[in-house]
Amino acid sequence: MSSISGITFERDKTTQQRYLCINLEQHGETIIPFLIQVGVIPPDDDFEKTYATAITGNEMKKRMYKRIDDWQWKEK
Repeated sequence: MSSISGITFERDKTTQQRYLCINLEQHGETIIPFLIQVGVIPPDDDFEKTYATAITGNEMKKRMYKRIDDWQWKEK
């Protein structure tokens, strides 16, 4: 069997090929629409909706620092 970069078969403890690993960085653009089409991945995945509206790490830091700056500090 020929090998394709980014796609590997994995064997279980009985040495039978049981799992297929696909590197989504290399093949995601072609494989994800196929997986949605055959029903492996639901088309309206909640993770994708949440990820699309998520903030970046830098935005989170800005919001955190702004919130801390708004706290009323008491001097002793």
